[in-house]
Amino acid sequence: MSSAINIWDPAYAGGIPQTFEQADAIFQKFDSNELVGVNPKFIQFAEAVKRIVATELDVQEEIQDSFDGLVTASQRNQMALLRVGLPNDARVLGIEIVVRAAAETGLIAFDESMCAVFLPDGSVQPPDKAEMWFGALDYMRNPEEEYPFKINDFKKLFLSKIVQLVEKNGMTKAKLAFVNSKGYCRQFGNVTQYLSTDVEGGGGVYRIKIYIYILFEPINEIYKQFSFMPSEYVFDLLIPENLNHYRDQFRNICSAEELASFMQMLEQVVFSKTLDVAKDIQGLDQLMNPESDEIIERRKISIFYYPQRLIAACLADNPRFEQLVEEYSHANDFGANNRHKETEWPKLVQYLRDEVKPIV
Repeated sequence: MSSAINIWDPAYAGGIPQTFEQADAIFQKFDSNELVGVNPKFIQFAEAVKRIVATELDVQEEIQDSFDGLVTASQRNQMALLRVGLPNDARVLGIEIVVRAAAETGLIAFDESMCAVFLPDGSVQPPDKAEMWFGALDYMRNPEEEYPFKINDFKKLFLSKIVQLVEKNGMTKAKLAFVNSKGYCRQFGNVTQYLSTDVEGGGGVYRIKIYIYILFEPINEIYKQFSFMPSEYVFDLLIPENLNHYRDQFRNICSAEELASFMQMLEQVVFSKTLDVAKDIQGLDQLMNPESDEIIERRKISIFYYPQRLIAACLADNPRFEQLVEEYSHANDFGANNRHKETEWPKLVQYLRDEVKPIV
C-alpha cells in the first residue's frame, strides 16, 4: 500500500495539538499554494531519517530507496507542510522511522489514512489508534509467523485469527441460510448478530471483507406488514467499506503488520464500538441511525434500509423520529424498494405514528 505521512512544525502552525480533532483542524488549514520559505527543522528531520535508516535499523533496500532524496526535498520545500512518502510493503516500519525522526526534531507527524497524529512526546492520538499503532509496532518487532504470499496460505492464517477473535467475543459457528454462507453468530434477546468473511487477492496483497447482518424480529414483524421487498435481516454492514476512518487504511492488506492492525481494528471498532452496542433496540437505533460519521459513514449505509431504520427509531423512541421521517422521505433512491416508495412508505410512516409504541 503506497501512502504518505505529513510533517509540520508546531512553532509555525497552532502549537502542539492535544487531540486528533485539534490536529486535523490544523491540517485542514494548510494551503498547498502558500509558500513560507525553507524550514531548517525539516532539513534536520530529513537528516535524522537518513541517519536512522543508515545506522540504527537493519532495513531492506526498498526502505532505503523510499527515503532517498528526502534531504534534498526538505532543502527545496518552501511550504509549511512536508509530505513524506512511505514504502509500499513496509508501511509500519516506514512510519516508525518518520515518527522517530519527527520526535527528535520536535515536529508533528500526521497520517491521513490512519487518522492518527504522532506527537513529539511519543504519544499518539486518538487513543484507539494509539492502541492499534503500538500493537502493530509490537507485532512488527516480534512477528508470530511469516507473511504468506499464496492466497490459500493467507486464508488459513486469517481464519485462525478470526476464529480466536469471534470466540473471544462470544460467537459460534453458524450457517447463514439467508445469504447461503457459513459464518458466526451470537444472540442477545431478540437481537441476532451474524458475521461472515471473504478474502480476495494473491501475491502478498489481499482484500478482506467482513459482512455483518443483524436480525431483530420486532422490526421485521412491522416491515412485513407492508409490500416492501422481502428481507430476513434488518441491517447489514460491509467492513471496512462502511467505516469512515478505516476504509482507505485497510483497502488492501500487504504485510503481517497490516493484518495485525486490521485484527485490532475488528476488535476495537467492529466489536467494542459497533456490535457490542447493538444488543437491544436502543443500541440498534444508534447503529442504524447514527447522528455522526464517527464510526459508520452514514452515506455508505445501504439505501434499502430506510424502512427498517425508521421502524428502529420508532421502537427506540428516538427523539429525532420526525427529523428522520423528513430526511428519509426526501431520499431520491430507496434501492430495491424504489417501486414501493410512493405507496408503502407513507403507509409505514402513518402506521408508526399512530399504532406503534416504543419498546420499553
